[in-house]
Amino acid sequence: MRGIRLLQCPTTLLAQVDSAIGGKTGVNLPEGKNLVGAFHPAEWVFSDVECLRSQEEEDFRQGLAEAVKYGIGENWNFLSWLEENAGPILRRDCSVLLRLVSECSRMKLSVVSADEREQSGSRVRLNLGHTVGHALEATSGYKRWKHGDAVAAGMMVAARLAAHLGELGEEEYRRIGRILSRFSLPTGPDRPWEDILPFLARDKKFTGGVPSLVIPRKNAPCTLRSDIPLPLLREAYEESL
Repeated sequence: MRGIRLLQCPTTLLAQVDSAIGGKTGVNLPEGKNLVGAFHPAEWVFSDVECLRSQEEEDFRQGLAEAVKYGIGENWNFLSWLEENAGPILRRDCSVLLRLVSECSRMKLSVVSADEREQSGSRVRLNLGHTVGHALEATSGYKRWKHGDAVAAGMMVAARLAAHLGELGEEEYRRIGRILSRFSLPTGPDRPWEDILPFLARDKKFTGGVPSLVIPRKNAPCTLRSDIPLPLLREAYEESL
């Protein structure tokens, strides 16, 4: 059935706001996350937010991490909306969930349409928090850390790094931590730097031992930085433990 038309009907928040959109497929290997994959975009994605009312709390929060990613990575006004509507979101109010899924879908489609196959570099913005997050998942054998939890911890490391680089102030850093805590998401990693370093080195954004990292910026879309020395990343990581 090569070339079959694909329709997606995601039933989890993580899939509805992120992974069902954009055409990426991936397979995990023992050496790292999503190391084998292809692009095969769906013709349609049907997201029914009623499905989210029966999702387990632990799984529901994985999607909330990706929603926060869009807030700090693409649109800080959306982050403000998440803060204002955290209660109804956690209560699974369907009208609020519809707005949540719609906004995240719109933002992802906007980024993907400009760089569907990751050729120009603009799509890499969607990896905010994922470099450290994927390393945490790999160190636990994809058992201890679920994807959204790991991305949340990775975003806090990225935010701490952004503060060192002058892209965020201390208030923005604390604000990110507050919304993650409100959604019961981790606000830092739990593994020593030495444990994650081998997996960081396998990340596609590492070249010649130098990381390229997606960094959040105050009231602006995040950006890819290739001028960050590894010792500074380690410092930000260890400050986040």
